[in-house]
Amino acid sequence: LFARYRTSDDLYVASIRKDGLATIKRKWNGSYTTLAQTSLPSSVLDGNGELKTGDWHWLKFSAIGNDLELFVDDTSVLSTTSGTFSWGTTGIRTDYADIYLDDWSLIYGSGGSSVPEPASAMLLASSMCLLSARHRRLES
Repeated sequence: LFARYRTSDDLYVASIRKDGLATIKRKWNGSYTTLAQTSLPSSVLDGNGELKTGDWHWLKFSAIGNDLELFVDDTSVLSTTSGTFSWGTTGIRTDYADIYLDDWSLIYGSGGSSVPEPASAMLLASSMCLLSARHRRLES
């Protein structure tokens, strides 16, 4: 999930990976930097420590002020801080996997009637995802 996507070279991205890792990265001036990374909860992993296929998961990436947080099935799995980007849009990208998406939503603001300043704005990107049993890899 993307948050504060400004251009294809300037953005934050949170992801869950087939190898069982969750990551939050910053792409700035075209270069990725891993801001935080951890193993996913065992409840979403198979016996080999990889992301289970055929299960639906609720993913949410929040960007509130400088706080970035990734949730899987309503559980916070990873958080970090970064003040590089204070504004931008959101989006979804998949790599090397067939997935199904449902119920994509974007929440912007503090939940009240006023729109907050961009530096303190809340941005929640969330979606239900089903990772299929097929994984595609790039062929050399």
